[in-house]
Amino acid sequence: MESIKYRTEKELLDTYMVVAKFYEDNKYRLYADILKKNVKDKNYNKNVKIDAYIVMINPGKCSPIKSEKIFNNDEEVEAKADQTQLCVMRLMDNCNFQRVRILNLYDIVEPNLLKAIQAMKGKEGDEYCIFSNKVKLENYIEKDAVFILAWGVNKSKVLQPFKEQANNLIKELGLQNRIIKVCFDGDSKERLQYRHLKPLKKSARIEIIKEIKKQYDNRNRITGEEEFILDNK
Repeated sequence: MESIKYRTEKELLDTYMVVAKFYEDNKYRLYADILKKNVKDKNYNKNVKIDAYIVMINPGKCSPIKSEKIFNNDEEVEAKADQTQLCVMRLMDNCNFQRVRILNLYDIVEPNLLKAIQAMKGKEGDEYCIFSNKVKLENYIEKDAVFILAWGVNKSKVLQPFKEQANNLIKELGLQNRIIKVCFDGDSKERLQYRHLKPLKKSARIEIIKEIKKQYDNRNRITGEEEFILDNK
């Protein structure tokens, strides 16, 4: 059985870096890119393709390294990695990704999930939701990458329209065959509940990496419009 690489935080930060676009006084983040340091140069946006998009609920503790500086435009800046992004780096290690972009159901930077959900109530159509705007989303994606849906298994009714909106727009763009997701149980597919990359236990994190890698490797081996789903019961 293939072993999963699980490196320390220091080893990961020696290998990867995070760049992000914050706006409105750093209160919102449009996206965060994680990439290998050895491919970062002034032209990396043109030279390094995005291997995967990972869709989560909202930005948590990610913040600009120059936290005293306020960002209000599309300037891309280096950011501090949070614990979830370390899990993304471990996934990159095992899938041999060079660059991954994290998108969110809602752009608000809020480490407290309950507060984030409260702020999201009824706002799935507003400007802070990239999946509410097809043209805007297309400006920030490349259609030859995979979409890893990893927004977790929170059952809040507030989140459901955001999940449906993101799922439907990805499919509307003709990218349904590029969706990767790890289901929590037998009903997860219908409820759009997919495993987050950072469960509490290390063993669960490794299992999720293993299953995503399996789906990704299968997708590279098989042609056609097939969507891969693994149940993690």
